[in-house]
Amino acid sequence: MKRYLLDTSALLTLKHEELGADEVEYILRQASYGKVEVWVSFITFMELFYIVWQKQGQEEAYRIFLETKALPIKKIDTNESLGLIAGELKAKFSISVADSWIAASSVQIQAILVHKDPEFESLKDILELQALPYKKIKTS
Repeated sequence: MKRYLLDTSALLTLKHEELGADEVEYILRQASYGKVEVWVSFITFMELFYIVWQKQGQEEAYRIFLETKALPIKKIDTNESLGLIAGELKAKFSISVADSWIAASSVQIQAILVHKDPEFESLKDILELQALPYKKIKTS
């Protein structure tokens, strides 16, 4: 069965109905029909929670947390082998700690990483990536 792992950016794309939200919705709909598996890393919940809290407040952060838990997704919790994979990725590539855990989760379960984060592009030779449309950078 095909597996997807949603990065925090994919969940935020869905929440904000940004370009690419339809792709995330389609993947989740397929999961609800039992046609694919959709996963998130444990750290995605933390990232989503603090980002929403900082931008929209505590109440909204808890609401989004509960909405996300209700989606047809499975959560990957930390474990020793995942930590070693994350550490290796962090050592070899210029990615954040959170992204190293998320990428390691994708590696561990052999899932397609769905994201909107250009930082993951450095991993394209070791991970299958499904990039959502990146936000345009505003120039003055």
